Amino acid sequence: MQPLPDKAFPVSWDQFHRDARALSWRLASAGPFRAILCITRGGLVPAAIIARELELRLIDTICIASYHEYDKQGQLQTLKGPDASLIGADGGKGVLV
Repeated sequence: MQPLPDKAFPVSWDQFHRDARALSWRLASAGPFRAILCITRGGLVPAAIIARELELRLIDTICIASYHEYDKQGQLQTLKGPDASLIGADGGKGVLV
């Protein structure tokens, strides 16, 4: 087993879940929200926890890529944008990103 890098900050699932719930409680006062737009991969799990806490059913994703060779960061590419109806005529008012 390899040693952890100096900058590693391991977080348990319990702590991650607790922090996501605490974040949602703080966000509640900034609402109301009608939807969540999250970045895929790293953003899906916290978005699910926050959506449950804020009682939101509408979740959309944006898919981006910046690591193309898994070791070199390159230009940011949008692979999938949000559904246009999510943004709507109001410019996305009430959408938590």
